Amino acid sequence: MAPRLATQQSKEPLKVHHPQGRLPLAAQARRNHQQHSESSLYVRIQYAGGLRRLVDKLYPRVLADPSLTVYFKHLDDEHLKGLRWHMLTLLAVVTGGPSKYQGRDLHQAHAELQITGEAFDRVAGHLRHTLEDLEVRDEDQQAIPAAVQARRQEIVTFEA
Repeated sequence: MAPRLATQQSKEPLKVHHPQGRLPLAAQARRNHQQHSESSLYVRIQYAGGLRRLVDKLYPRVLADPSLTVYFKHLDDEHLKGLRWHMLTLLAVVTGGPSKYQGRDLHQAHAELQITGEAFDRVAGHLRHTLEDLEVRDEDQQAIPAAVQARRQEIVTFEA
């Protein structure tokens, strides 16, 4: 008798019921990987859609911050759109999403901008406030900035 597919109404993945009650090893490995990836920060933030909402709320704050305007005042809308895309991709990577950052090395991309530790901290603060406003789970409000903080040395290229 062939394994049968159980239908479900929830967001849970469909489960294959093996006639002997066990899943073959390959299916067990896939299921274990799927369970691990579903508990990732990327999944909890609601995939790329959640990250897009985060970036869409974050950027107006960052752009309105007088201490950060020096980094953005010379950019037109097209360049700002590109920066949003890079931020979205970076957040997808640091939250465990499937994206692979394909831009320049972070340090190289930020070197000419002379980003200070203070500027980095200001953006990180806006990130934390945006996560609060979006009512992201408390543990994720800590995990996302921590993941970004782990990239600090690559982004901060100038110390005053």
